[in-house]
Amino acid sequence: MTPQGHGEPAADADTVPWQGSEISGGTVLGPAVQARDIHGDVYLGTGPPTPFRMPVPAQLPPEPALFTGRSRELATLNGLLAGEDPARPVTIIALTGMPGVGKTTLATWWLRQVRSNYPDGELFADLGGHMRDAPVGPGEILAAFLRALNAPPSRPGDLEELAGAWRTATTGRRLIVLLDNAASAAQARALLPAGGPSLVVVTSRCTPSALALDGARFTRLGPLDEPAAAGLFGLVLGDDRAAADPGAARAVARLCGCLPLAVCVAGARHALSPWRTAAQIAGELASEQHRLASLTVPGDLSVRAAFDSSCQRLPPDAARMYRLASLLPAGEFSAEQAAAAAATDPHQAACLLDLLTEASLLDEEPASRRYRFHPLIRLHARGQAKDIEPAAEREAVAARCTGWRPQAAVAGLAVIPGSYRLSSSAGPVTRTRSRAPPRPSVTSRHPARRSAPQPVPDRLIRRRPAER
Repeated sequence: MTPQGHGEPAADADTVPWQGSEISGGTVLGPAVQARDIHGDVYLGTGPPTPFRMPVPAQLPPEPALFTGRSRELATLNGLLAGEDPARPVTIIALTGMPGVGKTTLATWWLRQVRSNYPDGELFADLGGHMRDAPVGPGEILAAFLRALNAPPSRPGDLEELAGAWRTATTGRRLIVLLDNAASAAQARALLPAGGPSLVVVTSRCTPSALALDGARFTRLGPLDEPAAAGLFGLVLGDDRAAADPGAARAVARLCGCLPLAVCVAGARHALSPWRTAAQIAGELASEQHRLASLTVPGDLSVRAAFDSSCQRLPPDAARMYRLASLLPAGEFSAEQAAAAAATDPHQAACLLDLLTEASLLDEEPASRRYRFHPLIRLHARGQAKDIEPAAEREAVAARCTGWRPQAAVAGLAVIPGSYRLSSSAGPVTRTRSRAPPRPSVTSRHPARRSAPQPVPDRLIRRRPAER
């Protein structure tokens, strides 16, 4: 088999320019081969074949179209990255927060800003930590990562071999790895690359505290501030309705708790209804009873569904505390008050509240050890209580909470003897001043500074006139 020219064997291709080649059926320009049968490959060219190179993986999600605000959070992430020890092989940042708060959006936006420092590729995996079924196993994700790095495993079902091949493939590479919706620290740990140095961002509704053993740094993401949430609402609407009534736009943001998912749903529902004003949208959300139902785009986005998926992963006793604590009348509450609501002891209540906090379904004020629900989560929890808890149990919560303060008063006898007096069983618990000697220098010279009696509900605690 020879290249065909004018019936003579072809000279070396590097020394003779290509001319017209006559083959059966006509004349073609450039190299040609005429043969009856060909077995294998045929290479034509002026040099050795160029080896095929796999493209560098670029798996990060698309840049968010409606990203707004978050300047403080971006500065925090940049600070975490700048403060890392250069000798550390892998930088791990765990980004946590409640459902719908925008963890993936923030991580994607930020990683796209720093991607130039990691030229060897970007890998992304949704670990399915919010799914009703079991989260995605590490073997499936490792196999996909190895294929993206042109290092397909020989035995995809062997987890140990996959882990070893992953460490080999990532050694010496500068990679970005975004592990989205992690269910636990153990799930994310199996996917950490070897030394690169690489940057790994783990997003999770549940705080993967054990990643601290791997050197992870943690940042908790909260809702947007009100101006940014109102601006996001206007961006989603896509017209000037929010700008025409900024007060109504801010009202929508407040009613959504400045939660990005809720704000986006509120805007998306009415993006194609230009006759609906921002004030009308705010009016629709004003009803607590129907607010979560209004924050749904059928077949796509749902605030209620996002909260449901987090609750489904709670242990039964934590889920019960979630429901019953939402019935407490105060916006903030202590572990003792939650214990009264759930008819359990304060220590057990504190453990359950910690589980809810780690699941990003409850916020804790560290200094005061008091807890608070996000407004939309509280509505969801109360809806769950109405659907699941019997009416008798919900009424019992109210009774137990009403009786909590008298119980605290009784307990105070052991701390401040003489500060409480118990009357008959039918009467109230009353409080008196302790019988310490009077302090004339204060009470007689500055009578206006004496504490005025504080109003309290009937049947709870009632101050008696100060004894002189």
